[in-house]
Amino acid sequence: MSLPIIFDITLGVIFLFLILSLLASELQELLSTLLQWRAEHLKKSIEILLTGNAEEVSTYQTFIDNLYSSPLMRSLNQEAKGTLPRLFRRVSRNIGALYRRVTGDRNVFGNQFSGPSYIPSKTFADALLQQLDVESLTQKISDYTMRRLGEEKLALVEDILKSLRNSVGDDSLLEAEFEGLRQRLRNIRDDFRSNRISLSRSMDLATEQIRLFIDSTEAYLKNNNHCQDIILGRLPYLKQAVQMKKLEPTIGEVMTLVLNNRGDLPAELEDAVIQVRSRVSQLPPHLRQNLSILANQAQMRSDGLQDGLRKLEQEVENWFNRSMDRASGVYKRNAKGVAIILGILLAAATNADTFLVVDRLSRDSAIRAAVSESANQLLSQSPQAPTRFREAFPTSGQPLPIPNSPNVGESSFDTLEPGGLPPDTTPIAPATEASNLQQELADIRDAVDTVLDDIPLPIGWSKRNRLQQFPPNTSLLISIPKRILGWLITGIAISMGSSFWFDLLSKVVRVRNAGTPSFPNDHRVE
Repeated sequence: MSLPIIFDITLGVIFLFLILSLLASELQELLSTLLQWRAEHLKKSIEILLTGNAEEVSTYQTFIDNLYSSPLMRSLNQEAKGTLPRLFRRVSRNIGALYRRVTGDRNVFGNQFSGPSYIPSKTFADALLQQLDVESLTQKISDYTMRRLGEEKLALVEDILKSLRNSVGDDSLLEAEFEGLRQRLRNIRDDFRSNRISLSRSMDLATEQIRLFIDSTEAYLKNNNHCQDIILGRLPYLKQAVQMKKLEPTIGEVMTLVLNNRGDLPAELEDAVIQVRSRVSQLPPHLRQNLSILANQAQMRSDGLQDGLRKLEQEVENWFNRSMDRASGVYKRNAKGVAIILGILLAAATNADTFLVVDRLSRDSAIRAAVSESANQLLSQSPQAPTRFREAFPTSGQPLPIPNSPNVGESSFDTLEPGGLPPDTTPIAPATEASNLQQELADIRDAVDTVLDDIPLPIGWSKRNRLQQFPPNTSLLISIPKRILGWLITGIAISMGSSFWFDLLSKVVRVRNAGTPSFPNDHRVE
């Protein structure tokens, strides 16, 4: 057999695999949409993330369902309005219910019919901490700290002021000025409560106001002989006590207070802490432990309680992203298995027997010539696709991805990004680039549809194919295993994906033509 014929046969086999891979890709995407594989896999991944193992999920299902029903999470699962979308959702739900009834799988969405197929890591972190009401508790603890600071330092000033009043025999000494100091401290606290200033800044401002009051008192009474002992003996120590900064509570201490059920609670905080503890009681032990570790990590990188809360949110986001990276590998393996099964079923349904294809191509020069011409025509219509496909579609079908961190990305099932499982988009790229890739894929499919009209492909259950596969003078014990092996080879080849076969097709055509074909406007990056 001459070398050109070998190239033509190879070209024909690759071209056939490309066509069937495109069909398998569409079928897999349709199945993943109807059965909500993306959203279901994401929900199961989050269940394991929160509980630590699949056996604990049922015990804490209520907490997980409540988290998924939170406003932030529910806003990600928006459904299109209109008669046609409702009809499609009804059909999809019925198919999903039938699938779960046949397979025995549970409805992971609980009382809901569907869930989001992508969750940004920030949304997950915010929803989880809101579920525990941690932010409200930290605000109350900060307010309590601010109030205690003002009361303690005002008590020191008031004690000195009483001594001064006794010394001069005037019970109204600096009464208006002291009341003005109280009001300024109230204003600072109000500014903190309305989030105009941070806790650290409010504490510094309160300390500065008290220090200015002491300096003004000292200047006002410096010539009063009755007050000299107090001014010279006690005011320096008062200034030093006032200037000492009171340490803010840390996010680690707050989470420990909540998670460990400590009993030494200030009366002002008891109701708030008990309310949060009632929510925490529903937490899986695995999540409790992780939150405690994450809070301690956030504490080491934070400056103050409010900053600690922000750092805790970031730690939860990173924890979620790392988990989704691992979930990506699981889904890719599952998607690959589905692609192989789907490829084998498609090969058997279309009777795409690799051995039959090779045999027909080796015998029929007309088919070889038609396939070669069609391959050149296809590549000339989509010269830029192989490199872009290789970047965007590393595996077959539409496996399950998650967006790149920390932004929301557009991705397919090929990668699980750090943000969670992605929407039903395909490429992992910015929006415009994803649109370009989709357009290129559509161009290739259109080109394939065009060239298929003129090619008598050696597949199908025609009488000629059946006679060639099962000759009358050959035992079925030989013919049937050979056919099954041919379907298996075709099915595995289909599972490798249309991007792989399109890229390989372009390389074979270039080698066959003894050089790079001069396509118009060819800007491929080799």
